Amino acid sequence: MVNLLFSVVIFCTFLPGQAVIRDTEYGKVEGTNFTLHNGKSVQSYLGIPYAKPPLGQLRFKHPVKNTPWPSTTILNATYPRPSCWGVPLQWVSHTDPLYDDFSEDCLTINIYTPGDAEVGKKYPVMIWIHGGGYTGSGNVQYPGQFLAADDVIVVIMQYRLGQLGFLTTEDDNAPGNCGIYDQLMSMQFVHDNIANFGGDPDKVTLFGQSAGGASAGLHTLSPLSEGLFHQVIAESGTDLSPWAFVDPDEHPRNYAVQMANILNENLDYECPTDDTAAMVECLRTVEPYEMIVSGILEMQETLGFITHIWGPRVDGKFLTDRPITLRNEGKFRKIPVMTGQTSEDGSLYLAVVVPEASSGGFNRSEWFRVIDKLLNQLSPAGTDIEPARRALDFEYSNWPHLDDELANRDRLQELFTDVGFGIGNDLYAKSHSEYNDTYQYVMGYKSSSLTEDDIPAWMGATHNADLPYVLGWPFINKNPTVKYQLKGMEDIFQYNQKDEIISERVMKMWSNFAKYGNPTPQPVANTTWPKYDTTDHKYLYIGDDNEIRKEYNQHRIAFWTHYVPWILKGLSVPANTTTMQPTRSTQAPKVTDKTEPAAPVCTTPATPDPNTVGAQPTASGQQQTGELIKQGEVYRVATIALAVTCGVLLLGILALLWKRPVLNVDKNDSDEEANNYQLNPIPVKTG
Repeated sequence: MVNLLFSVVIFCTFLPGQAVIRDTEYGKVEGTNFTLHNGKSVQSYLGIPYAKPPLGQLRFKHPVKNTPWPSTTILNATYPRPSCWGVPLQWVSHTDPLYDDFSEDCLTINIYTPGDAEVGKKYPVMIWIHGGGYTGSGNVQYPGQFLAADDVIVVIMQYRLGQLGFLTTEDDNAPGNCGIYDQLMSMQFVHDNIANFGGDPDKVTLFGQSAGGASAGLHTLSPLSEGLFHQVIAESGTDLSPWAFVDPDEHPRNYAVQMANILNENLDYECPTDDTAAMVECLRTVEPYEMIVSGILEMQETLGFITHIWGPRVDGKFLTDRPITLRNEGKFRKIPVMTGQTSEDGSLYLAVVVPEASSGGFNRSEWFRVIDKLLNQLSPAGTDIEPARRALDFEYSNWPHLDDELANRDRLQELFTDVGFGIGNDLYAKSHSEYNDTYQYVMGYKSSSLTEDDIPAWMGATHNADLPYVLGWPFINKNPTVKYQLKGMEDIFQYNQKDEIISERVMKMWSNFAKYGNPTPQPVANTTWPKYDTTDHKYLYIGDDNEIRKEYNQHRIAFWTHYVPWILKGLSVPANTTTMQPTRSTQAPKVTDKTEPAAPVCTTPATPDPNTVGAQPTASGQQQTGELIKQGEVYRVATIALAVTCGVLLLGILALLWKRPVLNVDKNDSDEEANNYQLNPIPVKTG
């Protein structure tokens, strides 16, 4: 305790800036007002708790509102708090390789405001949900200071990850979705308290990347999130991504049982698996580090309609049904959205799932080995995969140069990008565009400072490539105070002047959307970003310059949403049509003991929920909605392939990169619970 107090005193001694105090429902907090490199001032408040620490009996439980701290104490919100337990941060992005500050006591938010923010100002609010596959990352990776300098308030939340956030027994003993309910409680805290920081609770944009983008999409479907946000920016992930949630057919409680068995066999625990209450009670005694190793590294995913092992599930409360079903029924908020991806979003996945991709290309034998592996993973034993094999080969082969090994690798990268990100992004844009303003983008910019050792050229603008420019990473090294506040970003990449220009453009468009619902009310980089519609499919390509393009990969998207489902489900395509209506083949598909039912055919759109937000569609919009739902239903079958691949990716990352035998395990979490917010008291100033 003395060491902790001493280290905080030393840290704060060298932290420049003026103290500023705000009220919250739990008590007063003290933050810092400081000036950035561009002369603009911002305020930062770090590590504000929005819920009780989920320790002891609160592990695997939904979050509980915090208890106010004494009125004589001001919470020290000038230094970063620990990240939630999960995959080490350096595996998710470019961070300090020695970072190991993890804790179960992690349900905190960071708030960044313009320097003049005060009660009554009503700045627009942007709430960031980080990605990391629901298993990693933390708010020390995400600076909100630079966006806040453009007259918005930025909130960075933390939520429980991996099995601590998503393990479920599908009953009250471990209901699951703890990480999602953490997000929900942090959003409620913002709604109830942000006015005290100068924010407008009625002008909130939810934005996130990867699993964070998918989470933002899921909140648009949930009745529990009603009124807590009003716009969405979904980056490289939506609720229609194949990995956005754990499908009910997977029976996610089986993963809890499997993890308990691994702990029993490898670490001599004695957790019963025939009694969920007793099993969960036993799992509460397991060290977080041991749970990560046993629950991620050694888990074997069940083949089938699989996404992540640990992720959001259909619980009947937050998520009442599968996302595509809810959209079919009109049960989503018809709010303005921005959605997009990077141009090579799937290259990172290919590099890990198929390590040979990093060292070279694929000859035809290796090409078919990758495709066969993919198809065998998604198909029941004994299934004839030849028709699907031929279809994938025909669509993605590098005609006519079939033996060009590097081109073969590039085409497989396109396959992974399409299935993992492109199709879900496309369906999401179509879903919202018939009701409200929708903007689509593709980020293709890649820093010229990156070397082959950083990211090989063939990987292009890979997954996470947008993060530096959305959040201002190129400016971190110019701002010592920001570096103090980002413990996980001390070893930041050296960006160049062009990177700074791109980041300024992107942050301007993102903050404009938060302010006006329009990313370019005035042109940015001499470009006005048009709304997306289902006629021209216009989108903004963000490269060295902004460029308006049309119809992002519509042919390959049609391949997956119109053609592949017939192949995978044993259906035949009628000779006289290439549209949506499938016809069953005369030979029935093979049946296993767990068969996916045929996708329903929607002849008329469902009546939208009158409680959802947004204008009703026109007659043409209703026709488009029906078409969209058909595409979405069959797409769920088509994306079995990527869903399996995503799981293999996570295992591959962990197996390749886990190097340290131990991390900084909290052995005294329970001792800290009672006095957690008394550790660094600041006396209330009087007189």
